[in-house]
This record gives sequence, structure tokens and C-alpha cells, in this order.
Amino acid sequence: MIEKSLTNKALELLRRKMRRMKYGTGLIFLVSFLFLSNPLPAKQWLIFYAKEGFFNGVIRQSFGHLFIGLVQEDPDEPKNLLAGFWGYYPKDGIKPEGWWGYMDGSIRNDFAADYQHSFAIEIAPRDFDYCLQQVKEWNHKPYSLRMRNCISFVRTLIKNIPGIAAPKGFYILPSAFIRDLQDMNRSIAYKGHFEHYNSL
Repeated sequence: MIEKSLTNKALELLRRKMRRMKYGTGLIFLVSFLFLSNPLPAKQWLIFYAKEGFFNGVIRQSFGHLFIGLVQEDPDEPKNLLAGFWGYYPKDGIKPEGWWGYMDGSIRNDFAADYQHSFAIEIAPRDFDYCLQQVKEWNHKPYSLRMRNCISFVRTLIKNIPGIAAPKGFYILPSAFIRDLQDMNRSIAYKGHFEHYNSL
């Protein structure tokens, strides 16, 4: 499992800055300062995370959540890792119209989000930039539990990245989706460790 709590001093500074920012400002800060200021990274990774839903034995209380991390080596100091974590959500919580139609959606900072499943894939610089662009674009897309949700966000990313095999069919549970995604991509999954992370 790829873990997610950061120990690198630069990332600790980033976390403190992000906590003082509202989401929109934090997103602009991450994209413009961390990533776009380093146009020639040595390596970069796309990490997938899934949180299990909750079932109380009678009815399902939640379906869980699927989100991503983007990690990039600092070209000046490759041992330092620059990172951002994002997921797609209903902007103001689940509303009745969101079950069958659409409601406002937004991208949120998932730095502190809980998860039980994760794995990483190394990606090319152009694919890294593409993922960042999608993070910005999905912040304005309407959300639907059935037709455009957190799984849909991740599907959009992987279907346009060469070499990543994408699960087909309809998925209700993010945890089921990530398990199939990982099974289909075991040959390209990153098998190393991020030395400056306790968890990603």
C-alpha cells in the first residue's frame, strides 16, 4: 500500500499553508507553485486511493470514495517530493436531485482523506500535466451519484493515459473499482517506496 502522511519538511510547510487557505486558493497554489514551477521533473506518479463504504448490516450508509494523488520529484533535489491530493465531490453534500439528476460538484483537497486501498503508477510529464488540467476542469462539472461521480473523475484520467488498462462496466463501490484497476495494471504498478513519505 502507498501511504500518505508526509515527513518531508517542504511538504510539512505546504500542509501548514494549505490549512490557512480556502480550497480554491490552495488549488491554485499547488498547481502554479508546486507543479508548473517545475516543468522538467525527473519522475512523477499518479496514485489511486479508495475509502471503503460503510454498511450497518441493514442498509448501506456510504459507498466510499475514490481520489488521486500526484507526486513529482523536485528537479533541483530529486529526493524531495512535491505532492497534491484531490477528489471529486458534491459541492454542498448529497441532495435529492443528485440521485437521478445533477447537482453542483467540486474538486476538494484530499490531503487528509482516509483510505484503505492504494497503488501508484509512474506516468510521463505530458500525462502529469493532463491530470492537473483535469483537476481544474472537474472543479466546475455538475455531480451525479449515478452518472458523474468520484469514479467517473478517475475514469476520465486513466482512459487518456497510454498504457493504463481501465475497468469497464458500472461500478457502485470505489473499493471494487480500485481493486479491479490494480489487478489489471499489476505489471506497471510502482513497486518502489517514497522515502520521504510515511504515507501518500
